[in-house]
Amino acid sequence: MVDAIATAAELGNQTRDAYWLIDLLASELTDAIVIAALSVSLSEESGRPQTAVCQAAAHL
Repeated sequence: MVDAIATAAELGNQTRDAYWLIDLLASELTDAIVIAALSVSLSEESGRPQTAVCQAAAHL
């Protein structure tokens, strides 16, 4: 019984960690989408690629 409780607690911890990681990845993806959209907008306005913004998006 004690082993079953310990196993359930460990699975709960792993699940919590997985949800935290998913949330973190979603946040990073949101940042990348915002930077990509900004890059497209700036490129369209200036008529040339915004290299720095594109590179920043690539490193997220």
